[in-house]
Amino acid sequence: MTTDFTYLDTDDNFCGGGAQTFCFAPQANTDLRNAVRCVCQCSSVAFAEQVHSDIVVVVDHENVNNLGRADALVTTERGIAICIRTADCIPLLLFDPTTQIAAAIHSGWRGTAQRITTNAVECMKSLGAKPHNIFARFGPHIQAVSYTVGTDVVEAIGNRFAYTDSNGLLHACLQVAVVEQLMSSGLKKENIETCATDTFASDNLPSYRRTHTSLRMITGIVIR
Repeated sequence: MTTDFTYLDTDDNFCGGGAQTFCFAPQANTDLRNAVRCVCQCSSVAFAEQVHSDIVVVVDHENVNNLGRADALVTTERGIAICIRTADCIPLLLFDPTTQIAAAIHSGWRGTAQRITTNAVECMKSLGAKPHNIFARFGPHIQAVSYTVGTDVVEAIGNRFAYTDSNGLLHACLQVAVVEQLMSSGLKKENIETCATDTFASDNLPSYRRTHTSLRMITGIVIR
């Protein structure tokens, strides 16, 4: 089974090999589930209907193909690749190697304002995860320098996560806001891996703001 990607990044040894992470940008008309199976060792592939919400769903082998609406997926089961689709929004992966609990989060400005990341950590905690043991990995997303917004976005996420440039344009710093949510939830700063890759400025990554593309980058994690 083969497929073509305009971008591919995988890590078979996340947290010492307890999980595999992946991020790829598929070509048009790619079968996404087959593409995921090309890049990771998994028995099942999980996608939800993303709606820019604060909804978290726990994924298992019984509901993996019928998740409904959600913007964060959490699992304790090996072999399930939990995946999210993005084209400027933040893709975020979490993993507690001690309890073997993983999460995949889609956080645009609406999800950030609704604290979807905080909800995902709380869900992991309810399953036994300890925040100080959780590792976080951000994927490529639109960076603040490219992300000009209106006052509605700034009001939603908070003034401290925005700045005005020399031309008077407002910029939102979503990654900074999400990092604060992670640390407020108890994650250690040294366990948070941020990402400086800007989807808006990268021709090999889908960016809705740049081209209004229907393509989406796929980011996910599978417990080994």
